[in-house]
Amino acid sequence: MFSILCAVLFSACSSSTDLPEEVTFNRDIRPILSDKCFVCHGFDPGTREGNLRLDLRETAIARREDYDRPAIVPGDPGGSELVKRIHASNPDKIMPPRDTRAPLTEREKALLERWIAQGAEWEPHWLYITPTRPEPPIEPEGEGIRNPIDAFVVARLRQEHLEPSPQADPVTLARRLSFDLTGLPPAPDMVAAYLENPDDAGYERLVDDLLASTHYGERMAVMWLDLIRYADTDGYHSDLHRNVSPFRDYVIHAFNTNKPFDRFTREQLAGDLLPHATTEQLVAAGYNRLGQATKEGGAQPKEYLAKYAGDRVRTVSTVWMGSTVGCAECHDHKFDPFTQQEFYRMAAFFADVKEEGVFPNENLLPPEMPLPDRDETQEIRELDRRIEEGRRQGVPVEAVLKQREELLANIPHVLETVSIEPRMVRLLQRGNWQDKRGTVAEPGVPAILPALAVEGRRANRLDLADWLVAPENPTTARVFVNHLWARFFGNGIARVLDDLGSQGDWPTHPDLLDWLAVEFTDSGWDVKHIVKRIVMSATYRQDSRSNELLDTVDPENFLLARQTRLRFDAETIRDNALAVSGLLDRRLGGESVKPYQPEGYWKDIRTFGTEGPASTWEASDGSNQYRRGLYTYWKRSFLHPSMMAFDASDRQECTAERARSNTPLQALVLLNDPSYVEAARVFADRIVDAAGPAVDERLQWAFRQALSRDPTPEEVSALKELVRQEETWYADRPDEAAQLLAVGQAPSSEGDFVQRAAWTSVARAVFNTHEFITRY
Repeated sequence: MFSILCAVLFSACSSSTDLPEEVTFNRDIRPILSDKCFVCHGFDPGTREGNLRLDLRETAIARREDYDRPAIVPGDPGGSELVKRIHASNPDKIMPPRDTRAPLTEREKALLERWIAQGAEWEPHWLYITPTRPEPPIEPEGEGIRNPIDAFVVARLRQEHLEPSPQADPVTLARRLSFDLTGLPPAPDMVAAYLENPDDAGYERLVDDLLASTHYGERMAVMWLDLIRYADTDGYHSDLHRNVSPFRDYVIHAFNTNKPFDRFTREQLAGDLLPHATTEQLVAAGYNRLGQATKEGGAQPKEYLAKYAGDRVRTVSTVWMGSTVGCAECHDHKFDPFTQQEFYRMAAFFADVKEEGVFPNENLLPPEMPLPDRDETQEIRELDRRIEEGRRQGVPVEAVLKQREELLANIPHVLETVSIEPRMVRLLQRGNWQDKRGTVAEPGVPAILPALAVEGRRANRLDLADWLVAPENPTTARVFVNHLWARFFGNGIARVLDDLGSQGDWPTHPDLLDWLAVEFTDSGWDVKHIVKRIVMSATYRQDSRSNELLDTVDPENFLLARQTRLRFDAETIRDNALAVSGLLDRRLGGESVKPYQPEGYWKDIRTFGTEGPASTWEASDGSNQYRRGLYTYWKRSFLHPSMMAFDASDRQECTAERARSNTPLQALVLLNDPSYVEAARVFADRIVDAAGPAVDERLQWAFRQALSRDPTPEEVSALKELVRQEETWYADRPDEAAQLLAVGQAPSSEGDFVQRAAWTSVARAVFNTHEFITRY
């Protein structure tokens, strides 16, 4: 009976007759036109066919001379040329043309006809309308309703005749919260404390404790570093080192201190333009230098300045506007209302950033700013005093100048944004940097969005930042809360995180997205406030287990009738293994580090000579080897293999969403990467030393440390057999046992090395479980 019900539901959802009672343009029609029609009948006049625009009502309903009826006659599908064409059998008449290989489905045809019959009302795209706070649907308090978020979600579920899942068990919630908010596993004592008081008050205390953790900022920073394409190298041909780690530390500190997002935005885009800019704000402004930069001999400086400009427009429009303005670099946008002129007007905001098209020195990427600590600052001041005094008295100061120069050379530096007289920006026809015929572009914003009010002077980056976080700007808050939502549910409310425009998807819960956006701005752009709102909701706390009905009706969990199981990202998988083993170095910030990687992985890198300066990877020593994943040295062209295996971004471009693949290679990484082998070896030492001699006790202790639960009888039986087999194996092969226990830098405990090798195999098996790399 249940299977029959599922089949009926699925059939109903797929039927061409299953149409909404009221068809709306943004939800139902725009996606069809954007996908099937706008490429020939949209915003870009360069590719427009038949002089017909379907993105504008006045052109779509206008009477035409080339045929006897308008494309669309509101209220009259039969009198509309569009309806005639979508049903045509003549291959020369049918629309879309058959050679586009994008035919309309029967359901799409029916939607278009019903929309026209209902009056064919157009709507501005939802992203470009300033959000207002919608009233949450009136729902009674209950198991599924804890705050307004739940009211929106439950109301949508009820529309689909679904109910939310029950709350997950306390251990699952503790692990979910710990990994989501800090990227680290919960300590056993933290889980035990929550289990003593797993009520709402205890849950909120756990949330507050995790939000107050310094590791929260590290967790949140990963998302932002992907978005703003942070890396330790400059990309392109040379891909050499550059000094940027202080910027990463700024991002971590900003999330930990809950810096308001509007200030966070201003400091990155224009920290150097703020009055009396602090060192922190100058470091933040290094955002403007994070894109790739070339040092390749023979490269054309003007060509690369154009590349840098395009990269900045793509990044800003993706991160803050949720839009693909970058698609208008060579022509007007095919689908969204962005002109090529507007692309170059956006680029002109950054024309004052001091930089070279081709940087001539392989070891420098100027301008750079020294970052002395307190003692070094005092020493510099003393040297400056001696220099000034010596010059005043006519005493030679060369030795003191040299001392100062040597001191500055050994002080950490960071890429600096320096504002200069803006370069002229021209519209480049077809993106051709050699074409000088284009009109000059002054800084400006797309006309579809609220105007930028600057009079009597040229607008600058600070004006752009102020405009992005202005109350009337419709994009920034929506885009950021959509990113946050995706962090906690696996999908955004608007599912295409980097494109909320016409080629993106209609939000699954549009009123909820607007409610969150307004809540965010009304809170003073308080990121932790929104995060807490989300994780305190009953929607977030749901069990992640699916069932036959949900697998059939909503397999990707867009309706949120349950939580979503997510494989951890690359950094969290590494951090989890190091934390469970006891090796993790929890220091905050600092220089990037180099975990073990396969010998010779960089052997083919040749930069500025046969054996280039970046051709050798020297693994970090001591505790630096056990830093968190986000501190890994990020080389764009040769991303660390372990990070690559688990889908980390190379950050050559802005990355709004990482892939989540599932491949055999990942299991091999967990089994054989020296970082994971060493972590398993050290974890095995802990198991043997801390849990007593009995195998059952050791397995229970290991599972509580690694998975926050006891093993099942089946797991105990299987792992006991593994221990027996491995002890037999290594007893006959002591050299292999010694070789295994020698992996890595951490010293191995004294004692029976055969036993420790066998338990290392058990630890490796635990690390390779689905549960160890998955958030439930």
